[in-house]
Amino acid sequence: MELTTLVQKSADAILEMEHANQLMGGGLWVAGAERVMLVSAIRSRVDVNLDDCQAYALADFLPLAFIRVAMSNSDVRFHTHFGRKDSRGRIRQYRSLSEEPVFRESSALAQQWSQVRPQDVVTIGKLSCEQAVVQQSLASGSNAADLELAPPLLNGPDEACPPVAESPKFSEQPWWLSHWKAKPWWKFW
Repeated sequence: MELTTLVQKSADAILEMEHANQLMGGGLWVAGAERVMLVSAIRSRVDVNLDDCQAYALADFLPLAFIRVAMSNSDVRFHTHFGRKDSRGRIRQYRSLSEEPVFRESSALAQQWSQVRPQDVVTIGKLSCEQAVVQQSLASGSNAADLELAPPLLNGPDEACPPVAESPKFSEQPWWLSHWKAKPWWKFW
């Protein structure tokens, strides 16, 4: 299936799931399992044979692209890169969002929809991990102009991560990385 069609159908599947959530009085989303639920919705409504990498890319990058378009008139500064960590918490990938084909297609769709379906852009954008951070910051009294977000750090799947030997190396530690510490496998909190 062509990527443009895949992104369009995935966005529609996410909207269908959100409409079902509203019909059920808001009880459909399970806190902490939103991403897995998006992957399931995309697989069931778009293509059950999507591999993990494709399904998770759609579930990750659609909301990231849509929130950037939805909040384009705000003063919030979104990062232009993303990171991906494996199941052991190691950062295995760090690159520009513009290098990710699903993100580029999702951004184009979000731009297109912002003219004719702006509420749908907001609805999909609300599923972004960045949306939660912005809302928490604004609710605690921060000004939008003061918000500079760290790059989103996505969880695997491990199959989507490049080999450990190709993990990103930074000449100096970025400000956002100093606040992030991987937990040992035995720590649950």
